[in-house]
Amino acid sequence: QLTPYSPSTIKKFKILIDNDIEYSFKYADRSQFDQLKSKAQGCDEVLIIKNGEVTNTTFSNLLFKDRIKWITPEHPLLKGTCRDRLLKNGLISTQKISVNQLSTFSKMMLINAMLDFDEERGVEAIEWIAMAAAILILLTAVGGGLKTNGDGLGAEIVKTQKTLKKYP
Repeated sequence: QLTPYSPSTIKKFKILIDNDIEYSFKYADRSQFDQLKSKAQGCDEVLIIKNGEVTNTTFSNLLFKDRIKWITPEHPLLKGTCRDRLLKNGLISTQKISVNQLSTFSKMMLINAMLDFDEERGVEAIEWIAMAAAILILLTAVGGGLKTNGDGLGAEIVKTQKTLKKYP
């Protein structure tokens, strides 16, 4: 018996920095992502930062909407097939996205082979991304740069409650 795909409801993201993660090809071994997810501490998903740039979540590519267009990180961990198709069809474009830029976007969307591009799925993101980016920038300034500090530097984004907690 086949079970239809049912996407998870994601209400909380945690921004984590991992400058050593490599995942340029899809592998059955997802231990790197499992380790990051284990640090999510009550969040539903992780937004991965590598070398100061936004990359992916543990299961999807990311899209962000500025005032006019949808963009995707220029250097994702994995260049997914859905992302490639959207780029080839001119529906999205690439851009380096730093943590500092997260507050400039109005919407965010997760895409993969099972979660296709759909304007209706774009989540209003400006408030909760802006808060997370602000706290992460503050933590970074105190820590002297975007670095992994063992457990990773993180900020929890809570969309529904519009609150933010920092983690050591």
